[in-house]
Amino acid sequence: MPFYVSVPSATDPELAPQGDTAMFVLVPTPLLSEMPNVDWEAETARVKARVLERLWHHNVGLDPEKIVVEEVLTPLDWKRGFGLYDGSAFGAAHTLFQVGPFRARNYSDDVDGLYYVGAGTTPGTGMPMVVLGGKLTAERIESRVR
Repeated sequence: MPFYVSVPSATDPELAPQGDTAMFVLVPTPLLSEMPNVDWEAETARVKARVLERLWHHNVGLDPEKIVVEEVLTPLDWKRGFGLYDGSAFGAAHTLFQVGPFRARNYSDDVDGLYYVGAGTTPGTGMPMVVLGGKLTAERIESRVR
């Protein structure tokens, strides 16, 4: 099971109390439609145990008893809390017809002056791409009002 780990307090100690660590772990999950009957509470506990085991194995030892603050977002949370289709935190899938020129445009063909920004539109997912999408959308709007 692959996952992403970021430890921002390693480069900015002010992000955690002295002697503590701030850590972010991102575990890719399937869409809700791919696993419709998941007990997310049980699955979260199972995945957390596997992540902690892998971190320990790679000498990043993390004592679960020392976790002070923890926030878990499951695909169900993404859907309920943010209205994200099928619980997808990262927008469209990375299949041939969901990337590059095939990805959804950042403007509406049906409603003049309606623009979109986010992981589900051009140019794509991830903070740099979403920020770039915001810049492109702002430029498109500016060009209309000049």
